[in-house]
Amino acid sequence: MPNSPKSIFPKEVIGFSVEALLNKHSTRSLIIYQIILLVLIIACALLPFITVDVNLNGSGVVQSKQLQSKIVAGATGRIVENNIKVNQFVESGDTLFILDQTFINNQKVDIQKRRDIKEDELTDLNSLVSSNIQDNLDLKSLKYIQSYNYLKKSISDLDQQIKIKRNAYQREKALFEGNASFKAKLEEVKLAMDVLLNQKSLEIEKFKAQWNSDLQRALLDLSELENRLNQINTELEQYTIVAPIAGYIQNLEGISENGFIYPNQQLCVISPNENLLLDCYIKPTDIGLIKQNQKVKIRVDAFNYQQWGMLEAEVVEIFNDVSLLNNQEPVFTVRCKPNQQYLQLENGYKGELRKGMSFQANFLIAERSLFDLLFDKVEDWLAPSANKKTSI
Repeated sequence: MPNSPKSIFPKEVIGFSVEALLNKHSTRSLIIYQIILLVLIIACALLPFITVDVNLNGSGVVQSKQLQSKIVAGATGRIVENNIKVNQFVESGDTLFILDQTFINNQKVDIQKRRDIKEDELTDLNSLVSSNIQDNLDLKSLKYIQSYNYLKKSISDLDQQIKIKRNAYQREKALFEGNASFKAKLEEVKLAMDVLLNQKSLEIEKFKAQWNSDLQRALLDLSELENRLNQINTELEQYTIVAPIAGYIQNLEGISENGFIYPNQQLCVISPNENLLLDCYIKPTDIGLIKQNQKVKIRVDAFNYQQWGMLEAEVVEIFNDVSLLNNQEPVFTVRCKPNQQYLQLENGYKGELRKGMSFQANFLIAERSLFDLLFDKVEDWLAPSANKKTSI
């Protein structure tokens, strides 16, 4: 047997020694190990400085700030002009329908004529009751021209008779003055003259009393005619149906030109598409985490958020009452206002928000570092009132 140095350790032991392992693995493997170890140390050191958003998710529907407006007929009539069709956009104040106004316009013309006549009569009566009968009045109404002329004729006749009696009285007085036997005859002539004077006064008073009565009646009649004319003008407004708000025409069924409509008949519905808001539905268990002016990110289901991005919004109103979603699930409505009414692709193409679109909402609840998330309990950031060390 040749001479050979004896091994201190058997082969089985030497294979598991440090020297054997160092000889087996290269220096490159050691460097990779050290790099990985360094990266882990740096990552742990950065944990307190890297923050993430803690969000609460919810779903909702795009709604308008204004409710749908039902257009209802206010009068009976035949449609002579129909300016709309389904899904047509109309501005506030646009004319939708015009009804036949022939009959009511005839009524208006008739009342205007009666009012003009009554105004002339009222002007004449004011002149008659405040002026002297002997004045030459410029009257307009035929009725009081005739009445005035009749009175003037009566007064003229009475004045003529009074003149005759006065002349007779003066003559008798000059001839028989101082003669007692003719005193009775003189008094008789004077009495006849006084009777005519009284008759003249009574005739004037009678006519003036009648004119005063007519004046009061004319004032009432004129007031009634003015009220009726105002009523007709109000009714005429209902014969031209205009849009109270801007929006799209819906539910236009059975309404056509030359068709008849009746009061309180629904003609169409205007669905507004301006000032859109986002109604989010939040479970009662989560509503306590929502607050006014809270930031929200919106993913509209109709637009792929990876291409279109997300809308930014903020909470503007939290409803106090709970409602049933789909008649079964109780939810609170949280109303949010988007910062814009559209989403936009990189090439500039815009996708407009429309009422009724569904979306997913992410409410920003808290901002926590990765270090906090590793060691905090969930209650520390979801229920800050339970742990005073953490605040949202």
